[in-house]
Amino acid sequence: MAKNFPYFKFTATEWLTGDIVYESLELQGLFINVCAVYWQRDGKLTIEDLIKRYKNEILINQLIDKYIWSNNGNILIKFLDEQLIEANHISKVNSENGKKGAEAKRNKANAKRTLNDSKAILSKEEKELNKNNNKNKNKIREYVFLSQSELDKLYSEYLEHEVSWMLDKLNDYKASTGKKYKCDYSAINVWVKKAFEKEKKEFIKDNNTFSTRMQIVQNTINNTDWNNL
Repeated sequence: MAKNFPYFKFTATEWLTGDIVYESLELQGLFINVCAVYWQRDGKLTIEDLIKRYKNEILINQLIDKYIWSNNGNILIKFLDEQLIEANHISKVNSENGKKGAEAKRNKANAKRTLNDSKAILSKEEKELNKNNNKNKNKIREYVFLSQSELDKLYSEYLEHEVSWMLDKLNDYKASTGKKYKCDYSAINVWVKKAFEKEKKEFIKDNNTFSTRMQIVQNTINNTDWNNL
């Protein structure tokens, strides 16, 4: 374990917007466990070690070349390697040599980026794919793009003002941070909906008072056209 570094950096937003969240909870749990062991051993971990420890070769193989990399049986986890290098617990040269051995497999498998790869430079193929995807999306807000079917799904689940809140939330976040998503609809499903539900609960909690309820009743009375009843 890196001296004076008993823990590694974990960015919640990158986790929640990464591909790992679409995997089973079992695979997500295994990945976090592998990261912990990898960090504790200063990046010295093999496939054989994982099989002995977790006794689930099928699940381990689902991680390889997608969320972790294998070079001659040795495990590589990029975002942890970067932190271990900063802590001077593994050699940058050794790390780079290991990465080169895994690079061919990574390109061949066209694997998805992992927890800390969201800032990586997109390949020409990925840029072209994103460009083509945006052609089928409508500009709903300045920084939010959704297809008509995606927008219809939101309106089928939520009221109009609720959908508007979520669209504004995502738009403001992207505008203030410069964050980009492959799919804005996925981002809405991953964290914007949760933010809305939290905000809704807080609003209900803060406004669920006798005076507020009486004011709602009074407004209803005042706005009712009694002559048409």
